[in-house]
Amino acid sequence: MEKFLEQCFVCGNSNFSLLKLISQKPKNETYFGFDKNRYKREIKKCDHCLVYNNFHNMNLEDLYNYKYNANTYKGNIIFNFNKIMKLPYEESDNKNRVKRIIDYFREKSVALERISLLDVGSGLCVFPAEAIKHFATVSCIDVDQITIDHAKNNVGVHEAIKGNFKDIELNKKYDLITFNKVLEHIPDPSDLLIKARDLLTENGIIYIELPDGETSSEQGGFLDREEFFIEHYTIFNIPSVKFLAKSAKLSCAVLNAIHEPSDKYTIYSFMEKDATYGIKK
Repeated sequence: MEKFLEQCFVCGNSNFSLLKLISQKPKNETYFGFDKNRYKREIKKCDHCLVYNNFHNMNLEDLYNYKYNANTYKGNIIFNFNKIMKLPYEESDNKNRVKRIIDYFREKSVALERISLLDVGSGLCVFPAEAIKHFATVSCIDVDQITIDHAKNNVGVHEAIKGNFKDIELNKKYDLITFNKVLEHIPDPSDLLIKARDLLTENGIIYIELPDGETSSEQGGFLDREEFFIEHYTIFNIPSVKFLAKSAKLSCAVLNAIHEPSDKYTIYSFMEKDATYGIKK
């Protein structure tokens, strides 16, 4: 097996525990055109922050600009969008997600009609479409032109911005910034959270969802669970989410692990700016 660059994507540590060697594409993993004869991956758990790292020698840099939506949604984004939008509440990850967010703000007595929302990495745009029903303004950012055109022409978001969130200059502040199954696709998730923190209003909130590696590995192993597929640089557990928040000078006001209607094992957190940078008791 080739030697991969082995530096934790969350904390930069270089000490790991090897959990799984993978030498061929799992059956249900999306095919992104990588050479099948060179397919090699190692799932390793960081000894410091405890996040799961997905090490391999395949180039994912251009994946989201050119291939991800085309391959994942098979070139028919509006068909897949409509199919998921029609799901009833009990079968919809997105409807449950919106309810969690609404419940959070209502518990804080914050008026939903005053909230400005920025969704980073919107994909099919089902979440922005559901959010538009409740919040004052809903904007989105995505690197894929397919998503941006869809957001503008079919979903009706207030502002759709094409580009990499890390590189875009934004002159606005937002009450809510969301990363729904996004940070695991990025080799430097802390940097994105740090930038998002600076774009929050005084009492603004960051909402994130991440794949739960702890539960998914227990329930299905490292090979067959989508939480560990090649497009995820990192797969999380509760301790590593706490570490991620602290690295971005945020505190986790809410931090929970759930099993979603889609069968995904997910950790979600509402994060807020906090001078102590720790987890709230």
